[in-house]
Amino acid sequence: VYDPDLVEAAAGTVVMVGTQVTDAGAQDLRITAFSAANGAVLWDTTYDRAGGYEFATDVIVTPKDVLVAGGAQATATGNVDGLLLRYDAKTGQLTWSAFYDRSGNEEAFLGVDMTGWRIVVTGQSLTGSMGPADAITQSYDFRDGSLLWSDIYDATGQWDVGNAVAIAGKTAVTVGQATGTDGRYDLLMMGHDLKSGTRLWTETYDKGGSTRGLAAAASGNTVYAVGDDSAYEQSADMMVRAYTASTGALVWADSYDVAGFYDSAYDVDVAGGVVVATGEGRPSQFSPDLLTRAYDATTGTLLWSANFDLAGSTDQSWAVEITDSLAVIAGAGYDEDHEWVVRAYDLSTGLLAWQEVLDRSGGSDSARDVTALGNSVFVVGSTQEAGTGFPGTHADGTIRAYRR
Repeated sequence: VYDPDLVEAAAGTVVMVGTQVTDAGAQDLRITAFSAANGAVLWDTTYDRAGGYEFATDVIVTPKDVLVAGGAQATATGNVDGLLLRYDAKTGQLTWSAFYDRSGNEEAFLGVDMTGWRIVVTGQSLTGSMGPADAITQSYDFRDGSLLWSDIYDATGQWDVGNAVAIAGKTAVTVGQATGTDGRYDLLMMGHDLKSGTRLWTETYDKGGSTRGLAAAASGNTVYAVGDDSAYEQSADMMVRAYTASTGALVWADSYDVAGFYDSAYDVDVAGGVVVATGEGRPSQFSPDLLTRAYDATTGTLLWSANFDLAGSTDQSWAVEITDSLAVIAGAGYDEDHEWVVRAYDLSTGLLAWQEVLDRSGGSDSARDVTALGNSVFVVGSTQEAGTGFPGTHADGTIRAYRR
């Protein structure tokens, strides 16, 4: 099983990252580089730290390097540590690896961003073998993988996590969730000085129920956080909030409720003065649709909203990429089994420019991430032949290129 869920591209190279189950039942990282021009495999490598379990949560690709963030077991049966890997983008050779183990419990990096030679990661660090956890934000030197600074956040001695990080100017902004005094999650926003790691500000947002920050994007001195918020536990609304990165001041906010059930944004991108959030919205309790909404980046004015329902069942969008005049989303729709779904919307109007709904051969298919380079859009995920097992098993890593 090769299950890729990350893709980025630069300088004619497209890099796909995911996990691969070994014959021994372990899980390794697998990283594959393709020519953007013709899809030829440039290099293909796996990473196994100690015969155990590895995973990737985020990737950055530059013209010369590939940076992968995630987690890896220290031994075949040991705890997971935060993981950073740097590869040569031309050859696939590992340049360095860095690990974070706070106190012998489990850690993981869940998001990464980079500017110049400064890497910033965020994630969680368990304080006991079974938790709870603190949110961690750290900076590493891109040149050699050395730790530059580290900050640990604990709200109330319960579960806190950083899910995404975005660098805006001289500030690194962490987006996640922290457990409040009521035992429910609040949105967690933290700004750190990029050079020193000093925490400049901390903001939490509590709508009354549980609130999660799941993804982030930055433009100028503004950071956009998306996820879901709720006034009570039986429902949630798609949440999009804009903050001034240097001060933590709220610029604008939107919570969108389709029909009183569960709605959420899983990814966000910003370009050309437009913010696009994508995820799921539920017109009925058990049947989410792909939901994508676009906003004026400065004012938060809604520009357009689009949903997609393949066949009245479960549809979800996992990723969005803005490329020139299009917002391209990647996800899955259900029609007897899951189908690969890619939809491109006109960035100004929200009108559908093109789409692909792919059923490889009657199995379970899902598009998981999207990126753009030149005149092409690249989407990765997994596809499955019919009759090869339960959905998600015996799946093949898949990358497809589209002309914009």
